[in-house]
Amino acid sequence: MPKLKVLVADDLEAVRKSLARLLRSYSVDIDFAVNSNDAIMKVCNNDYVLIIMDNDMNDGRRNSGIYAIEEIRKLRPNVPIIMFSGDAFFDVAAEAMSKGANKFISKNDVAVLAAAIKEYLS
Repeated sequence: MPKLKVLVADDLEAVRKSLARLLRSYSVDIDFAVNSNDAIMKVCNNDYVLIIMDNDMNDGRRNSGIYAIEEIRKLRPNVPIIMFSGDAFFDVAAEAMSKGANKFISKNDVAVLAAAIKEYLS
């Protein structure tokens, strides 16, 4: 039986490594994307059970994570998406949720992220 797959989309290697450590206990395969276009392409070619997405991935597009969520929803309307971002402003969170994020979690709230991951992967 193939392992379940999770996509982590963040431009910062340190964040990707931290999230990989957090996900390790769930016996999932983890794919990484470093920008919005990379994330969208990976979703085109894979079935994920969870996507964890940064908002500002420095790929020349403002709110690139929100853009990616909107495009991913056209391809995979039911996959859970957690926006895990340092852009912890109400307007960013509201827009992410309106475009299809299931949860918006600040990068300062790792315990909240861990609980959300457990919710979706258990």
